[in-house]
Amino acid sequence: MKIADRKQCTGCGACADICPATCISMEPSDEGFFFPYVDSSHCTDCGLCGKTCPILNPPEKRFPRNAFAAWALDASVRTTSSSGGLYSVLGEHILENGGVISGCRFDADLVLKHELCDQPGGTVLFRGSKYVQCFPDGIYRKIKQELKRNKSVLFTGTPCQVAGLLNFLGHPYDNLVTCDLVCHGVPSQKIFRSYLERHHLSPDPGRNVIAFRDLKGWGDYYVRILEGDNLQWRSDDATNEFIRAFLSGYCSNEACYDCPYARMERTGDLTLADFWGLGKEIPFSGDPSQGCTLILVNTEKGEKALHSIQDKLFLEERTPEEARQGNGQLRKPIPRQPMRDVFYQMDWDTIARKINYRKASPLRKLLRACKRKLLDTLERNKNK
Repeated sequence: MKIADRKQCTGCGACADICPATCISMEPSDEGFFFPYVDSSHCTDCGLCGKTCPILNPPEKRFPRNAFAAWALDASVRTTSSSGGLYSVLGEHILENGGVISGCRFDADLVLKHELCDQPGGTVLFRGSKYVQCFPDGIYRKIKQELKRNKSVLFTGTPCQVAGLLNFLGHPYDNLVTCDLVCHGVPSQKIFRSYLERHHLSPDPGRNVIAFRDLKGWGDYYVRILEGDNLQWRSDDATNEFIRAFLSGYCSNEACYDCPYARMERTGDLTLADFWGLGKEIPFSGDPSQGCTLILVNTEKGEKALHSIQDKLFLEERTPEEARQGNGQLRKPIPRQPMRDVFYQMDWDTIARKINYRKASPLRKLLRACKRKLLDTLERNKNK
C-alpha cells in the first residue's frame, strides 16, 4: 500500500473510494483537514490506492485551446453567482436534458460536502464560492454509478478533485464533463466553524445560505449569512479575519503551497474562474462590473459543452495569456507565509491582532501594482 505523504496529500478522497476492502476512510486531522486514514488490518495490498492517487500518478494536463469572458444573460443568475454564472447555466442545461450535476453545500452539521443533484433548478443548491476544503463523501463512486447508467454528468471541483475523479474512473467517459476551478488554496472546515463561533453565529443550512462574496460589488469578499433574500449577518473590514487569512495564505492545506495544478495546463474539460485583469491591456466590449467568468476551453468535449449553451451567455473570446496575467494561481501556487507555522494553534483574538486591517493607501496600491508587473515581466522572460 502506498499513498501520498501528508504534506503532499490534497485530501481528494480518490484512494478511499477505490479501496475494495473499504479500509481507507477520510478523517479530519488536528487542523481539521480531511486525509486518508488506513486500517492496515483489513488491507489486502491490492495497490489500487497508490495507482489512483493523482499525486503519485498525475493525470494528463492540457494547455487551453481558447479563453473566453462570459456571463449569464439571465440577470437573476448572474447577480446570485460568485462571478458570471457559467456553472449555473451549464448545470441547468445538463439537468434539463436528464443529466446529473455535482456541487458542494453545507449539511445540517455545517460540514461542506460534495453532492449530486438530478432535479432542474438544482444549481441553486450549489451556487457560490466556498472557501474551505470540501469533504468528498464518496462522490467518485456515486458519479461512476450515474455514468454507467448512461447519465450525462457535470463534475465541478478543484483541479486536484478533478484529477482524483479521472484517476478513479480509469478511462474516459463520453457522458462526463469536468470543470476545474482556479483554486487559491483551501482552509479547513474546522477553522471556518471556529470563525463562526467567534462571532456567535450558528447558521442553519436548511434555511440559511452561507456566502463568501458580496455581489453588490464584484470582487468584494465577505462572509454573509442569508435567509431567503434577507441578510442576517455580514462581516465588515474589521471582522473579516477569516477571509483575510485565506487570501493571504495563512491557513491553507500544506499541499496547496506546492500545488502541481497552479499552472496553465489544466485537468478539466473546462476551467472556471473570475476573470481578473480583464481589459487592462486588450480592450473589452462588455461591462463586467456585475461579475464575469473566465472560461478556459481545454478539450474538444469542453468546446462542445460551451457551444451547447452559448445562446444563454454573453461570450467574448480573449487570450489565454490575458487570463494567465490576471490570475496568479494560473502561474504559481499561493506562497506559504511564516505565520502558517503557528496559525492553527492561535485563537482568533491573536490572529486578529496580527492581521493588518488598515486599508492600503493609493501609493501603496500603486507600489504593489508595479511590483506585480515587474514580477510578471521577470517570470515571462524566465520562461522564454
